[in-house]
Amino acid sequence: MANELESGIAGIENALKHVDDAVNLARQLLGSIPVIWVTESRRGVGIRFKNDLNENAKYYSVVSVVPEGAHNDIAAVTTKQVGLRHVAIMGPNDYEGLYEEVLINVISSFGAEPIIVKLEGRTPLEAEMYGVTYLGIVTLALAELLGVEPVSTEPIDRLKNLLSERRVFQV
Repeated sequence: MANELESGIAGIENALKHVDDAVNLARQLLGSIPVIWVTESRRGVGIRFKNDLNENAKYYSVVSVVPEGAHNDIAAVTTKQVGLRHVAIMGPNDYEGLYEEVLINVISSFGAEPIIVKLEGRTPLEAEMYGVTYLGIVTLALAELLGVEPVSTEPIDRLKNLLSERRVFQV
């Protein structure tokens, strides 16, 4: 248990060494709608990244989980929609890694230039904590570039108040 906890802490510490890279990724995402491609084994990191983009940077994004996303979402790459930025999150030794590599090749063949985010870590927990921390920093950097306050929750507060006032849902 202690070794596992230490590996998670090591992932966080490693991510904090890559702040400049995170700021660079935030700059690449500026003005786009991120389409986050992630394998089943990294689903949690992908969803956390999407949620942090939404809440910290007040930024829309989409998560596509492979293999299901490769059956549905990949069909949309043929339309070359303006403003999308594909981001593939890949972990060390992910059992679906080869699948995602082929998927990235297909996306690229339709003119997109996916950004690859490689998670680092010797254990699954270390890689997860690296990813959550690193991508969290990306969202905070994006918030700063956009001039938005990460802790502001005005739309959420307004929704809760209206739901409560209208007795739709007690919060």
